[in-house]
Order: sequence, then structure tokens, then C-alpha cells
Amino acid sequence: MDDPAVQQLAEAFARTIQHDREVIKAAEEHLKSVSQQSGYGIAVLKVIAAGDALGTDVRLAAAVNFKNLVKYRWVPTELAQETGTQPIPDAEKVGYACVRCTMPLIA
Repeated sequence: MDDPAVQQLAEAFARTIQHDREVIKAAEEHLKSVSQQSGYGIAVLKVIAAGDALGTDVRLAAAVNFKNLVKYRWVPTELAQETGTQPIPDAEKVGYACVRCTMPLIA
């Protein structure tokens, strides 16, 4: 992986599946803080698309994270808006489709 931001995300997802609860908690807090940054969803998609380089567990953790990102921020709920969760900008939503079109199909 050439992109340092994507590599850092992959490392954070790897920490979310460790056995040490403190490591998991720190990784989740890190992901929560960076999830509000522009381009986060596209970087997560790149982690998912990394293939065997990262391992199935890391890619699965990223996929679940992306699912939740879309669920809660595509059209934010009233609760999400009350907590300051920002909706995904329309331009970024288009970027998701572009990245997804370049990903290989997973059987």
C-alpha cells in the first residue's frame, strides 16, 4: 500500500481485532476521530480493496466500519445531528461509487 493514510487506517482496523481491550478501545477512538475527516470513506474502501495484503479480518473490520459510516452518515438521523455527526458530502458519495467500480468482485 502506497498511501500512508490508508496504511494507518489498516493498522487501526488491525488493532480493533486484538485481544487487549485497551488496544481495541484506543483504536476505536482513533477511528471515530478520523471518521469525520474528508476522504475517510474512500480510504476505508481502499483498505477493503487491498486484497490479501491485509488479511480477511482487517478487511472485514473495515467493511463493517464502512457499512456503519453509510448507515449513520448518508442521511443522518436526528440523533446523529444532535451529536454533531456530519453528513457525507455529495461529492464524496460520488467518489465512493468511483472507487467501488474499480474494486474487484469478491466471491
